[in-house]
Amino acid sequence: MWDEMVVFGAAENKTWIYREKGSGIRDYMDQYLLMENIQPEEKMIMNHNAMIHQAVELGLGRTLQSKFVTHSKHVPQEKTSLNRPFYLITSEQNRNLDVDLKESIFQAFSRVKVKIS
Repeated sequence: MWDEMVVFGAAENKTWIYREKGSGIRDYMDQYLLMENIQPEEKMIMNHNAMIHQAVELGLGRTLQSKFVTHSKHVPQEKTSLNRPFYLITSEQNRNLDVDLKESIFQAFSRVKVKIS
């Protein structure tokens, strides 16, 4: 299963809001900005998704996030070509988890929207 990355925030906003170094989403954001030849005029770095989402909703910048994270309807979003894989990690005891069960878990997750508040 794949997680689509989208840009949240107004296109005219030249400030980009980053996660801290070492964050997986930060790596995807760096890759996106490089692919799109975007050099942010200003950067903000935050270490909590909730803070980032509040800043975007207040119009302080743009960010790259998972499409599974919902935002208020007034915040513009753009699709990107970036996707990241989802993994199901199991313990030794559950290593032989049935393939159908794994697929069911991924399908259920794909229908869930996460609201950060």
